[in-house]
Amino acid sequence: MKKSILTLSLLLFTLSAGAWNKLSLPAITALTAQHLTPEAALATKAALGTDFAECNITDRPKYLFHLDEEYSPVCEGQNDALLVIGEAVERLNKNKGDKEAILSLARAVADMHSVANVRIKGNDMSYNDFTVRRWNNRNGKMARYKDCGWRFLWNSYYAYKHAILTAELYAEDINLYHINRLDDFQKGTPAEWAKDMAAESRVIYSRELKDNYVLSQEDVNYWAFTHDRLLAKASYRLAAILNQIFK
Repeated sequence: MKKSILTLSLLLFTLSAGAWNKLSLPAITALTAQHLTPEAALATKAALGTDFAECNITDRPKYLFHLDEEYSPVCEGQNDALLVIGEAVERLNKNKGDKEAILSLARAVADMHSVANVRIKGNDMSYNDFTVRRWNNRNGKMARYKDCGWRFLWNSYYAYKHAILTAELYAEDINLYHINRLDDFQKGTPAEWAKDMAAESRVIYSRELKDNYVLSQEDVNYWAFTHDRLLAKASYRLAAILNQIFK
């Protein structure tokens, strides 16, 4: 029993670490790998020393995604995801064997699509973690509101639903529901994808969030689809960039 509790505790810690988490980030690389061309798959394997699905981006630096007051993407600082994407693409166009550029690109594309990494100028709630009250209506328990951190909600809570799966199975599950929108999600450039992510952020932050904001079960369920859609977008778009570079 003690061993089971310890295992669960370690799992919860692992899922809550970092932007996205140590289940969803490998799921992004696994799903990206499914949509690489044979040329891109071989080239990335030669540079990384392993299949792209197996590369580790969970320990890479976290990148933020900045928006101005009008929800337009802006580059601020060296840890800005959009800036890192541009720099990594430039490096890879010069040297296709640049392992560090591939890993930085993968993490930056993933982080640009993470709601927890969005920072909106003039919106204090996007800069500060805060508490939301999530409706908890499990069978056998009294229905009640449960406090939950805003970043925890996006980084880890939705991944809990898939915690029993491997990253590969999680990727397959996401792909199953979004593959019909592959071409739509991949269309455009990183700058245009940033605008798309800005629009996603506008919808979320239009609720005028504040500390102890109350989420209905409908809110929680709706944002679960948002979470998974953004994971799919990150994966498909990363594959598109790599396929273009290694064509």
